[in-house]
Amino acid sequence: MQRMQGYASQNIRELESGSQYHQKHGKTWLRSVWGQRLAYGLLFVFVAFVTFQFLMSTR
Repeated sequence: MQRMQGYASQNIRELESGSQYHQKHGKTWLRSVWGQRLAYGLLFVFVAFVTFQFLMSTR
């Protein structure tokens, strides 16, 4: 596919639609990453709490 510089795009609506989809997908992806980080953080806190409780009960 060859680029043509200096010519107006013929598919403006498709380009705008694709850009909007890309932005929406990026936001969704970012939210899922933060959700995963939150889940790992909560898991760490839970495991640390259970470990602490176990160690304190064996004294």
